[in-house]
Amino acid sequence: MENKKEKASKASIKSLLHQLNKGDNFSRYEAAKALGVIGSSEATKALIEVLETDQYYFVREKAAEALGVIGSLEAIPSLKKASKYDPDPGVREAAAQALANSPYWPGSIIFSSLNNSRQLLSFVTLGAKIYPGQGREKHCFQPTVDSQALASQIKARLIKAGEIQISVGFDTGFNKYQHRAKFIALALFIISVNLDHFTTFKDVPKRDHGASYGLVIRGAEVKALNEINIARHRIDYLFHVSPEISQGNLAQLIYFLQYLNLGLLLTTAYWKYPQPERSSLNVTPVHSTIISLYENFEAELVQILRKFNSLLNPEAIYEIPGQEKYNLARKESLKYLLEECLYPDKEWLNDLYAIDNSWSRLLPYLRKIEAVILQREADEGNVPLGNKFIREVQRLVVDKATDIRLVLEGKKICSEFLPPDQEREPFIDYKNFPDQSVEYQKRYQQKKEEENA
Repeated sequence: MENKKEKASKASIKSLLHQLNKGDNFSRYEAAKALGVIGSSEATKALIEVLETDQYYFVREKAAEALGVIGSLEAIPSLKKASKYDPDPGVREAAAQALANSPYWPGSIIFSSLNNSRQLLSFVTLGAKIYPGQGREKHCFQPTVDSQALASQIKARLIKAGEIQISVGFDTGFNKYQHRAKFIALALFIISVNLDHFTTFKDVPKRDHGASYGLVIRGAEVKALNEINIARHRIDYLFHVSPEISQGNLAQLIYFLQYLNLGLLLTTAYWKYPQPERSSLNVTPVHSTIISLYENFEAELVQILRKFNSLLNPEAIYEIPGQEKYNLARKESLKYLLEECLYPDKEWLNDLYAIDNSWSRLLPYLRKIEAVILQREADEGNVPLGNKFIREVQRLVVDKATDIRLVLEGKKICSEFLPPDQEREPFIDYKNFPDQSVEYQKRYQQKKEEENA
């Protein structure tokens, strides 16, 4: 039996729906706004009709925002259409934002029966920019899905050492997955390090005026090359290269980035999708194997960080001449765990022109990553610890990206099971690493409980 509160709520929704259908333009605006606050799925059909047909842009914009709050699968086609074709930029942006917030996006597209699993790589479109924030030397490259062609174009323009930005044409939304690209961003930074020309993290890196700092940023402009490309939703990975890098090595970096991001895309799209609808997705063995490989990548990266955290010798960190401030910061970072830079409370992905201090909050933890890279103590084979650290991360990236490629090409046997009902936690992995890192796992749990509190 309905209580008084439920009856009042239903009466309110009924009244607002009448106002949405029969009221004047300002009444329809207020009704759409109120329905967005309530977030009832009963309003979905009426809001879709307003988004598709109302002549006033501000009413359509509120309808798009309300549909974003409701998060209905039924609204996805209309929101997608509005994000690309509505004549008003405010409506297009509101629709794009609603799509990004929807748990059904982009899973409803990626896991559609209309898509050939071997064509999945086309969802990871690539773009690039070199020397961001450096005037006439800055250059942007046209989006593509061809990593070899992009590497060739970039190599032709490399005239000096500097920062490069590689973009993928999607992001992971504004939910708990917002910063999940951090695992790829950290691995990419580590494997791109040139120890002969080590580049220290700067407090204020050179970027476009007013731009965010970091290793991974949410970009703005997105050229629509496929169904999931929407404005203001792309991931930009930033790292340093020198003109001495060969075209082949540059192509490999971009290739690794593209295949790992395919894993990121499938993993987040799958786990974002709510139950029980998730069970109805067209998830193939190819999908499930790639998701498993990507989750293994994250967990194994954490294990590498734990391994080298215990091997680090504070006295063997190379001190760069003339960098007293940063040398001291690396010493001070030793109180942290290497993996702490990846903990859920750390913010990595920020809007291109966002004004915040997330980079300065993250830097103290990244200084310890620098400290390991600059570790000069050698092992029995006379290989410095910093070199071993880079090589192990390189091996991990190569192995996982190559495995994902082989799965797509049908050259690697796929698992015959769907992903498990429970999402894998990269910092707590008793199944695959039962005898390792119990103390690290306890510390992570403690940090997580503090963050929740």
